[in-house]
Amino acid sequence: MFEFKPTEIKHIKHLRISYFYEIKLSQELFLEWMIREAEALKIYSDNHEVGYAIINKEGILLEFYLITEILYKKEDIFKQLIENHSVKKIYCKSFDNVLLTCSHTFCTSNKIIGTLFRDYSKGISVEYENQFKVRLATHSDIQFLLANDSGLYESPEELRYTVANNMLYMFEKDNYLIGCGYLIKIMPDKNFHDIGVWTNPDVRRQGYGAMISYYLIFSYTHLTLPTTSNVLV
Repeated sequence: MFEFKPTEIKHIKHLRISYFYEIKLSQELFLEWMIREAEALKIYSDNHEVGYAIINKEGILLEFYLITEILYKKEDIFKQLIENHSVKKIYCKSFDNVLLTCSHTFCTSNKIIGTLFRDYSKGISVEYENQFKVRLATHSDIQFLLANDSGLYESPEELRYTVANNMLYMFEKDNYLIGCGYLIKIMPDKNFHDIGVWTNPDVRRQGYGAMISYYLIFSYTHLTLPTTSNVLV
């Protein structure tokens, strides 16, 4: 039998470092934000720390990691985990081989819920229009964004969090909202970011989405993202 002891996310940081080293690719912002509110379980075998699991309040398993020496028992550990901790669903990254294998072994169905695009062309240059204004989103923008299906957020709470923490940028021309976007660092000790862009339906297919994306990437790289409410590009 294996033991699963509740702990705080910060107490499994060393194990998560190993986990991300082994899966090679970056975490996704959607999952990382879910993990902030989830419960961590340290996994023990014969009183030795051998891994961890992270499960949120809805019973969704978000991460599952075992050290190399215990991987030959992964199915036994996984089976005990999902049976004893009311796991109802698993969010598995396609490049997480251990969790993917265990999920296929014990789950009866699966579906793709998202696609992550990791690369962008650094050679593209986008010409900005004159008087293209960029500002941080404020509380007064929230109602408009909630009324429009922007796809930038998973829940109203997530939108309010990005606005309150100065993560969302509004792009305007002649006092008309062209669109908005964010570039958010996923984990503090990793140089990976998540980018999100929404353009106003009235001005789509005019290059504004590409302009917003390029501005966010270029400005972050050159440390010129605005920190006040009104900045002209």
